[in-house]
Amino acid sequence: VKHLDCSDKEIARHMKRYNHNAPMNANERNFTYLINVAEAIKNISQNNVFFKDCGNYNDFEEKKGIKERVVIESIMLLFHFDCWTKGKNMNIFLNDNASDVEFKIFEDELNRLAKVVNHDTTGQLFNSKNSFIWFGAFHKFTELGLEDKRFADFLVAFQDNLHSKPFDEYDGESFDTYDSGKGTKDKKVVAAKLDMLEKLMKEYFNMVDEQPVKEEVSVETVENIT
Repeated sequence: VKHLDCSDKEIARHMKRYNHNAPMNANERNFTYLINVAEAIKNISQNNVFFKDCGNYNDFEEKKGIKERVVIESIMLLFHFDCWTKGKNMNIFLNDNASDVEFKIFEDELNRLAKVVNHDTTGQLFNSKNSFIWFGAFHKFTELGLEDKRFADFLVAFQDNLHSKPFDEYDGESFDTYDSGKGTKDKKVVAAKLDMLEKLMKEYFNMVDEQPVKEEVSVETVENIT
């Protein structure tokens, strides 16, 4: 913007006016790359009952585009995790690849969660850092064929003790270990945390995949066969 032939008084007024507002943060800048799907994202982040009444989001996050970032990360995790990336690159990808069907599925799952998640208890898990992980976990849960209230039971158990349960396949580390480390938005860390939640769910619901038992053949049996 150019203001030509200004007096000193006009220059001072323009400087005060431009300095009145804070510059956009990274979330707000990255959102400008979402021309094709911005309306769908805003509609969910600003109007869905889960974001209004259930999740753990504060007024600052409301103003700084954090909830929009949560929706973006969730769509990427649920439907395009193979192409997972971060920041601006994620937004560029979704602008070209996200579909109305995906937003509809996500919104339907949010509506289901809103009926079983309480803001003051299990809703505290759904913060700006981990909401997308929990939305991903519920997306996996919907494939198990259980009632949604069972997912709420699992959330309670997770808050009570499962959050710190170690995994042999992750060198004795737990969800808490990964959650408190660095690079929590790196693809490897996201995949590990979601895998941990899926394993914890299946164990909690007694749906652990059973490995086939390898039958051992004794020397005596072999001799009888020959």
